[in-house]
Amino acid sequence: MLNTNIYGMRGEDGSWIPVDSHAIFDEAGRIAPGVSILPGYNDLDWWDAVTRTGFRQEYNINASGSTEKFDVFASAGYLDQSGYVIETDFKRFTGRLAANFRPVSYFKTGVNLAASYSKGSTANVTASSLNSTINPFQTMFYAPIRPIYAHEADGSIEKAADGSDVYSSTGMNAGGNLVQGTYLNKRQTTNLNVDASIYGTAVLPYGFEATVRGGMYRGRVSFNEYANNQEGSQKGVGGLDQEYDRYYNYTFSQALNWSREYGLHHIDVLLNHENYKSQTQLAFYRAAGQKLDYNYTVSNFDEITAFIEQITGYTTESYLGRARYNYDQKYFGEVSVNRDGTSQFAKDNRWGTFWSVGASWIISKENFMAPTSSWLNYLKLRAAYGTVGNNQACSYINYLTLFQMSSTGALQLDQLAAPDLKWESTNSLDVALEGSLFNDRFSFNIGFFDKRNADLIYSLVKPWSGGTTNNSGFNPSVLTNIGEMQNYGFELMFGVDIIRNANVTWDFNIDASFIKNKIKKLPNRRDLPGSSLFEGRSIYEKYMVEFAGVDQMNGRALYAMNPDSPDFYTYYDGGTRKYNESLWKSQLDAAKNEGSYVQINGKDYTYNASYAGRKLLGSALPVVYGSFGSNVAWKGIKLGVLFTYSLGGKTFDTNYAQLMGFSQQSASALHTDVLKGWTSVPEGMTADSPNRIDANGIPQLNTQTSTMSTAISSQYLVSASYLTLKNISLNYDLPQKWVNAMKLQNISVGFLMENAFIATARKGLNPQASIDNAVGSGGAYYQPARTYTFQLNVKF
Repeated sequence: MLNTNIYGMRGEDGSWIPVDSHAIFDEAGRIAPGVSILPGYNDLDWWDAVTRTGFRQEYNINASGSTEKFDVFASAGYLDQSGYVIETDFKRFTGRLAANFRPVSYFKTGVNLAASYSKGSTANVTASSLNSTINPFQTMFYAPIRPIYAHEADGSIEKAADGSDVYSSTGMNAGGNLVQGTYLNKRQTTNLNVDASIYGTAVLPYGFEATVRGGMYRGRVSFNEYANNQEGSQKGVGGLDQEYDRYYNYTFSQALNWSREYGLHHIDVLLNHENYKSQTQLAFYRAAGQKLDYNYTVSNFDEITAFIEQITGYTTESYLGRARYNYDQKYFGEVSVNRDGTSQFAKDNRWGTFWSVGASWIISKENFMAPTSSWLNYLKLRAAYGTVGNNQACSYINYLTLFQMSSTGALQLDQLAAPDLKWESTNSLDVALEGSLFNDRFSFNIGFFDKRNADLIYSLVKPWSGGTTNNSGFNPSVLTNIGEMQNYGFELMFGVDIIRNANVTWDFNIDASFIKNKIKKLPNRRDLPGSSLFEGRSIYEKYMVEFAGVDQMNGRALYAMNPDSPDFYTYYDGGTRKYNESLWKSQLDAAKNEGSYVQINGKDYTYNASYAGRKLLGSALPVVYGSFGSNVAWKGIKLGVLFTYSLGGKTFDTNYAQLMGFSQQSASALHTDVLKGWTSVPEGMTADSPNRIDANGIPQLNTQTSTMSTAISSQYLVSASYLTLKNISLNYDLPQKWVNAMKLQNISVGFLMENAFIATARKGLNPQASIDNAVGSGGAYYQPARTYTFQLNVKF
């Protein structure tokens, strides 16, 4: 008899007897006396079942040689890695060959060839499958009462006819067994890449050099995803997705260089022209109805349910002119002009002109600095200003409305036309002072930067009247140049040799970046609250409902209604806005009608976050971030450590938010912080008490109010500060006399530990993942693994 209850108690004869679900808990909600998990239920740790200790091995070899007229370099590498999640493996072969030939003094030529082949298998962990029931990282939300295998009445694991354990497919696993599915499903990717280039340079009279260079890239990617026919959503059917991508890139450039020395003056000029062409071919098949088990080819399926074939491409052309000058290696100047064109934009917007100027001054070479030469070794001031074009956010053809054929043979909207789209440009100012002191024992670099992005390319959401794309059901969007954004701040770097002598060296380095972000201009000077974009504020602002705290009269979460929220304004072109009292009144009335409105100490609150006006609650950007590290060397032994850090900024802890709520329909894991939740009205507390709201409280664990008390709000907004020990390395160079005896140049052995630890505002939080203005960081996704690497390097 199969058992669906993991709890039981011993009978009078000493045997284990399952108990009814209503008898598991006493009146206080605790496990009843004598009741415990039945023997045999040692399969409740899903994370342990879907993970393992990963293993990585890598081998590299390279060789080089040269003569007066010829030089060559060749390398080969092999990587084999097993990930820490089951069914995740990766193998890669790489090779490179570079050769240069100088047959005569006035001509040189060369080739460069690089190739790689890789094959990998992954579990169902992608950006589009974070909420998938077969994502292994979803096990963090599994309640520890969910068995992996089917069990008999006495708790023992059920056995199949061949003696193997039978996976559970009932109860909470009725929709699929994640462990079984991870083993049975297949996600495999194969990559083959070849990148080749050839050049020829003619050395001409009067300091001229002419170079012609051609490059070609070929890439082939095949992707197979198989959904098994034994469990899960494809049970009894089986499904297969196959995609084949081909990439073709061509580059052809011509450059003319001129360089000349006039005493202490040096001048060089570059004129360059480049053509680039990119093409992608895609073929996608979706098949269903598997005939034979363990055969993952399209011919083993009854029907093709979807087929897509695409050929896309674009071309770019660029003209560059650059002139550089320096006097006595003391004063330097540079100016350049770039003219770039791309087929991605409409004819009238294809070309953009970008330019830059720069200068530097080595102050320490000046005669008036001679009195400082005893302690100042080097001092340089540099400054640059210029513009750069950007088209990376664009698709292949942006100025046309595009359609695609659906699997049913109907044409459906794929892309809205953006005929006015043009180059995004970045205007950058950089100023820095760098130098070294005290016989180069102390070095520093202090810089200021100001980058302003104009004509930002942004996917702007349009009204429903524009029609949904690809039958997705979502509002359509169109690429638009929407405005201007500024990033500015300071970058600091300091290094010091604490000890430096013939036997011991010890250094310390630290760098810090201070950055601020500001939206300077939006389309029609109109704020976009729906996209969390406001002029004068950061693009990384956290714009959400404000959690006020816990109402100590009932244990429910309270949200500030914020009548002055930007949500209650109407926005007009030109940057003006007007308070729309009717919007505020409608929210207030709706909250009152639902019974979720409460006024405390003269302020308006609601128990339902959907009636609260959102508020700007700070930026995700840190105040400062950077790294620091130290290296010690003694008699061939080298020890190094590297830390990274970030101070300030806010992040939404997505995983913590999910672990703080539950429902009656499905058991799930809970964070231990739920035990700190509200339980009763504090003694002496009344509705008019000034401390009625506990700003740092945790709402009551309540099935009827959990959904509203765990709504997306600042309740889960925490500090994004962190400190990580990124790596620790230890290396030893064998004594030279031992190496010489083996006819070698060098032998070293080493150990490297990466991602040793991370300290954050909450255990399990990793704010390193991203900085954006989305709801949160976290999610069911890969986190940096702690790795231990042993190295052997031999130089012949």
